[in-house]
Amino acid sequence: MKMRQARGGLALMGLSLSAAGIFTGCGETAPSRGGLMLLVSTDGPLAIDRLDVEIATADDSLLANEYRVPEEVTLPTTVAIISNGNATAQATIRITGWAGKTPLDRRDAIVTQIPTDRVATLNVVLSARCSDKLTVNAEGDVVSSCGDGSTCDNGGNCVTATVAASDLPTYRAGDENDSGIGGASAVALDSGGSGGESGLVDGDAGAGGSAGQNATAGESGAAGVSGSGGVEDQAPEPYCCDGTKNGGEICDDGINVGRYGGCMPGCMMFAPRCGDMLSDESAGEECDDGGQTPECEADCKEPRCGDGHVNKSFSVSLLGNPTTFNGEQCEPVGAVPTAILDRASIDAPNCDRDCTTVRCGDGYVNVAKEECDPVFFVDGQKLQDRSNCDNDCTRPVCGDRHINAAAGEQCDPPNTARCDVNCKNK
Repeated sequence: MKMRQARGGLALMGLSLSAAGIFTGCGETAPSRGGLMLLVSTDGPLAIDRLDVEIATADDSLLANEYRVPEEVTLPTTVAIISNGNATAQATIRITGWAGKTPLDRRDAIVTQIPTDRVATLNVVLSARCSDKLTVNAEGDVVSSCGDGSTCDNGGNCVTATVAASDLPTYRAGDENDSGIGGASAVALDSGGSGGESGLVDGDAGAGGSAGQNATAGESGAAGVSGSGGVEDQAPEPYCCDGTKNGGEICDDGINVGRYGGCMPGCMMFAPRCGDMLSDESAGEECDDGGQTPECEADCKEPRCGDGHVNKSFSVSLLGNPTTFNGEQCEPVGAVPTAILDRASIDAPNCDRDCTTVRCGDGYVNVAKEECDPVFFVDGQKLQDRSNCDNDCTRPVCGDRHINAAAGEQCDPPNTARCDVNCKNK
């Protein structure tokens, strides 16, 4: 599938066409994200062997792909488009069915105001009634005599292609199997024969199913096949919506309605999520580089000293030293970010609030661990005492058993045979 990241008005996230031909959720009727579900079907035995799907916004082509029928997709099938929260977004859609090099039908739709709080249903029913309106130009493009901005309807008439999403019904799982939707003459749920009954445990095969009733738009179904013999305590087969990734599934969250961080209908594509390289502000993302980078954390937030993530590629300006350090070394425990990106709220014994390791001699006093800091640290050189700071980053105190000559001490400890009470030689 050819997909491009959409950073305009519409985020296209669910464009996989299932080989089984049906994309549904797992029974939820109120998805957490809005969007548009295309239900693509035919009104009769069109000999379609190729399905072209094109979807675009005003700024970008989001999908332009060809699918072999039935090798890559069977009809009916669905295409899910997930809104990124822009209530004014619109999508231009073109679905074309082919038989060899002959176009059988082309349907166009300009859907305005993609909903953000529900998933609307757009039925695209390919029909032989529209075949005589199509020609193929020298460039190989299908041209409709209905003209730009119009499309053929199920009765073979030219009508406007503009559709207000507010006029479309809300998608419900199983809509693609309903013969009454959009005038399509798909086989109704009760048009096929019922399945055979399961055999008894260790018993004979079950009886054959009953013949189906006549459907409103479809033909009468054949009698069901006989059921297989029963098996005692047989474990259920894995299936999409069981909440476990099985077989060729990409994901399965047990609901699969395209909610953020979950799975798209059909279990063949992840829903919008942090790490998909498409920043989703409606979900609280500030960036999305697919992982940790100098400009973005792995949780899709901008890097900040104090955010709890050690970003070794995020540059910080050192406290007490007029240089920039390329990469955090630590995160202060208990700190939070501040308005200054490379400054945390507090020092911690494990980390300066510039997210670098605490080092006596770095020129910065870490108030959680140090009393003072004598000098910029220079590797390979021993730290020197200062009149106001010992070389271990503590204040000079007579009696600390460290002779700080810069502070005037001559001996330590005091009150000894050689040292008076002020750490001076006797």
